[in-house]
Amino acid sequence: MKNTNVSKIGKKHILITEATTTPRYTRGWQFCKSLLDRTKGKIVACCRSPSNANELQRILSKYPERVQVLPLGMEDQSTIDALEIKIAQTCRRVDALFNVAGILGDGGMATPGPEGSVVSIDRDWLKKSLAVNIIGPVMLTKALSPLMRVSRRRSITLGNGDRGRISESFKVDLPKIVHRL
Repeated sequence: MKNTNVSKIGKKHILITEATTTPRYTRGWQFCKSLLDRTKGKIVACCRSPSNANELQRILSKYPERVQVLPLGMEDQSTIDALEIKIAQTCRRVDALFNVAGILGDGGMATPGPEGSVVSIDRDWLKKSLAVNIIGPVMLTKALSPLMRVSRRRSITLGNGDRGRISESFKVDLPKIVHRL
């Protein structure tokens, strides 16, 4: 994780994807903990199954006025749409989006991810990987962009690390896209 000066965020409304500890401590979880410690912002922590996210539930009980835990599955557009509606009702804006969800295969041992070589790519896993690492984050950013336009100072952090980097997986250079709201 890059050393980001999160103390400048203050009392903003912050949305973090993949803020869970299952199956391991994710970037979203680390951002969530750090932002709780270093800011006064309201945090919306998202994960696929909030009822099974024990660490998030503990944080929610400790900071009920600052933390909201909501369901979000990057493969499921209906959860993205429902999240946008809920955020519009409860927060009315998003000042910072930490869009850091992503998946990575383990070379075929348990998941047939495309990270090994082109000859080992599985079509279904590639579809899932693209849905979670690329399509989902773009659709989430699109859904939340009206709520981000309300904010005077807004930021989007896109970072699923190696999990969404097609150019690394396939040794192809792709242009970086930056969009201003």
